[in-house]
Amino acid sequence: MHGLVKKMNKGYLAVVLVLVVALAYLAYLTSTIPNGVFYPADGGVKYMTVKQLAEGHGFKYLYLPQPSWVQSVWHAGFFPLRAPFVYPSSGGYMYVFPPAYQIANAFFFSWLGYPGLYVFPILSTVLLWVFMILLLRS
Repeated sequence: MHGLVKKMNKGYLAVVLVLVVALAYLAYLTSTIPNGVFYPADGGVKYMTVKQLAEGHGFKYLYLPQPSWVQSVWHAGFFPLRAPFVYPSSGGYMYVFPPAYQIANAFFFSWLGYPGLYVFPILSTVLLWVFMILLLRS
């Protein structure tokens, strides 16, 4: 271990230290996210998409197993989702999101539950940091 530290210059050691602190902070942030809370509106619709894909209901239309009285209120003009995220059609309410990201997330959601939604964002962040470190080395 001592030889490894000797080989690293002080600047690179600082970058690795910042990376370790950033990873710890990222782990803290993801552990404090409450289930079912979304700040942007499209996050909730994407969650509904991932959840229904994981349950095997398909992608084209929203799967909304609500009681008939709720659906009658929705048909009276009080549907909670609006354009540009969801559009009504003769077959049901349609998404506007491309399916690839939701299909990939559905795998992690069915395997890990709610935290599975954060696999790709965390992986992307960490890979970006590693790529920046590799750029600093050259």
